[in-house]
Amino acid sequence: MLSRLAAEAWDDSDSALLWSVPEAWSERKFDWNASAITPDAVGMVKTHGCILGFFLEYEKRVRHPKGVARRLRPYERYYISYDTTADLNPLPRTLFVVDSAAVAETYVNTAFRMPELRLPVLISCIPDLDRTGILERLWQRLWEPDSPRVQLSDLDGYT
Repeated sequence: MLSRLAAEAWDDSDSALLWSVPEAWSERKFDWNASAITPDAVGMVKTHGCILGFFLEYEKRVRHPKGVARRLRPYERYYISYDTTADLNPLPRTLFVVDSAAVAETYVNTAFRMPELRLPVLISCIPDLDRTGILERLWQRLWEPDSPRVQLSDLDGYT
């Protein structure tokens, strides 16, 4: 997914992947190093004037509500218990990419049933990415499940 994001940013004259770190170096420790998240990649992209720090998760295994809740909990703890801007400024968004629209819907519905989960986590699926591209209007905000899909450049200022 990171190479795909890099290629799309390269092809778009208004976008650039400013930097990225692959999974081997992407672990983010918090809670005095007692907890950690390990996204598949960490980086910063500039797209149409918006600079966006991101954690990228390509999730191929978690497909059911219990697993989704377990998968989101570490991010919940990260965003709530840690000054994320000390780690990555501006506020990083977590971008989950899953295999199908049905799995994406499971993430949206599960997050909706977790009222404490109002985090900057977005989701999309491979078929949508194949049709439109990573930088386009295909990201569903888990913290506002009824909102229209957004593109990454729309995220400037969202919390």
